[in-house]
Amino acid sequence: MYHVFYPNGLYMIHPGMQDKRTMWHLWTLSVEEHFYLVIPAIVWFCVRRNMIRLLGVGMAAGAVAVGVARLLAYTGPDMSPGMVSGVRLAFLQRPDALMVGVVLAVVNAHLDEDTVQRYRGMIVALGTVGLVAWAAALNLSSGLVRKVGGPYFEYLPGGPATADHAHMVQHWYWFRFGHTLGIAGVALMLLCMVRIRGWWFARFLSAKPFLWMGRLSYTVYVWHALPYVLLLAATGGDGASPTVKVLRTPLLIAAAIAVSMPVFYKVELPVMRMKLRFSSEAETVDLTTGKVVATPAGIDTSGDVADGPSGGGAGSS
Repeated sequence: MYHVFYPNGLYMIHPGMQDKRTMWHLWTLSVEEHFYLVIPAIVWFCVRRNMIRLLGVGMAAGAVAVGVARLLAYTGPDMSPGMVSGVRLAFLQRPDALMVGVVLAVVNAHLDEDTVQRYRGMIVALGTVGLVAWAAALNLSSGLVRKVGGPYFEYLPGGPATADHAHMVQHWYWFRFGHTLGIAGVALMLLCMVRIRGWWFARFLSAKPFLWMGRLSYTVYVWHALPYVLLLAATGGDGASPTVKVLRTPLLIAAAIAVSMPVFYKVELPVMRMKLRFSSEAETVDLTTGKVVATPAGIDTSGDVADGPSGGGAGSS
């Protein structure tokens, strides 16, 4: 329930509550858990009734609706002052990113290899467009870009006096377009990386250090706040000098990785290996190695791997 009461952007409507967000980074996990409760039931219903394409269309419609609402400067479905924070700021939590993820999975599952090769050039072009859009979205609200004279859009209004819709609609705040631009960019990039392995950006991210960091990244996300809180407090917090902030940055990164590695190797990897025993697909990705492997559900009595649910095998979906 964290993001219902302490959502992203809370400082805009309740500045005094901002410093009480002691688990500040976990609002994203809170949003995902809500989604995980709803989507499996919907997917199960659609699979049972052969309505997966309808599921994709419905998720796409939901994502477009959220994007349009943000474009029109609505931070949530109900922005009235008496409404709970998580509803007032619901669209800042990016539920449309998860919706687009479902859409992407549905689209990918319906793409056979012949179609991919036929439209290879278009997929690569879209992936490149997505990369540019993603890079732009990352930097259009960057303080560093602002300092060097680049284009800059403030993320949100700074406080309650400017948090009403009538004020926000008069300014091009980053949230109005930035989230949508970034989500769309990542979706196009991901489709291209998954289906066109020879794309230069896919090869770049396939370097072993990136793969290692990618597998460790979720653990770092969950645990990095612990050393951050301690080290920031010990080095002057937000009031530290620019020199101190620069010097402590590599220390913060190293501390986050150091804290996360024991959890990853001693807890998460054993659990992920255990999960393979319960896979219902013929083949699945072993998250401990990143490789597709045969699973017990896909091995018959003769030891041969059974066919997946489609001609391309389960791995293609």
